Amino acid sequence: MTAPVVPLPTRVAPGSAGGAGRLAQATLFGFIGVELVSLLTGIVTLLRWEQRQVELNSEEAFFADGWDFGVGFAYFGVFIICGIAWLIWQYQAHSNLSSMTATKYRPAAAFWILVPIASLFVPFLAIGELARAGIDRPILRRWWWGLYLAMNALVGVSSVAGLAEMWLTSLIVGIAASAVGIGAAICAIRLISLINSGLESRRASAGRPAGRPTLTERAGLFWAGGASLLTVMGGSLFGVALPEIVRNLPAVPETNLAFVVGACFSETEVDFIDVSCNGPHEAEVYEVLEYPEASAYPGDDLIADWAEPQCYAQFEPYTGVPYPDSALEFGYLFPSAQGWQVGDREVICYLFDPSGDDLTEPVAQAA
Repeated sequence: MTAPVVPLPTRVAPGSAGGAGRLAQATLFGFIGVELVSLLTGIVTLLRWEQRQVELNSEEAFFADGWDFGVGFAYFGVFIICGIAWLIWQYQAHSNLSSMTATKYRPAAAFWILVPIASLFVPFLAIGELARAGIDRPILRRWWWGLYLAMNALVGVSSVAGLAEMWLTSLIVGIAASAVGIGAAICAIRLISLINSGLESRRASAGRPAGRPTLTERAGLFWAGGASLLTVMGGSLFGVALPEIVRNLPAVPETNLAFVVGACFSETEVDFIDVSCNGPHEAEVYEVLEYPEASAYPGDDLIADWAEPQCYAQFEPYTGVPYPDSALEFGYLFPSAQGWQVGDREVICYLFDPSGDDLTEPVAQAA
């Protein structure tokens, strides 16, 4: 394999992002925690509903109402913070994607969440464009958006019922809203991880060499504007800061390593090295493909668009586990324009641990 353009990438996944990404993940898990407390509080109140009516004027009821108020206040605060994080993430994600390819939606599409009616579909379509740039899961996107809309609708119904003093109806609908909100958050975690991984893979194929920082702290400007906008809006959903795209950097140096199926390798500052699969290693080759013959170099994007579904299809036959169910991710190496001129057509599919930890044993049929 000569002069691969794609270095072994650092993939972004929950728990492995740095800086603002870790903070955003923390707020998302905080939101889930508050939703769980709200859900349990609602269930306990419902089970004690008749007794609660007797205690309405008692000191115990006063403290119970104080607890309910505290849970509601915490819910609103964490919801707003998660919404700010989501807005920052979506804006950065579309900025990154638009720096690599033409996009239908601009980064400012994130702010359509503030516009009535349009907020019901434009954010979903914009997120769809981000998802299709990476490893898309249409069903996951639909579940996430459906649960998000259902959560907001249920919260609205619960609030209206409360204002009308229909307390039992408000309580039951509020319990349902908490359960749906937890589901939306779980879907959002996975969706963000897939989009981040896809954009990071594209970033790597743009020629960014290994060993450079993968994350930048660009969030400050967005926090200032996003906070005021989302306070008016009343919240949005969750997020993770993405690495900044770096363009026009030198390609990875030439390598003389022969990649074969089942081989394991790690990466140094200047080359890939062959290592034993029974010891620490960064990646394992699970497929070697031959790009269809072409007289002229087709370009990084066309090769990557061809390679990704091919590598995806070969994941389960090698590991014995469907890709969505595996804890591992896949990447691919392909020839540079210089390698193409001397006849290199190989595309190398490899497996790695997205947490950044080394693999310690062969992956085949064990992922």
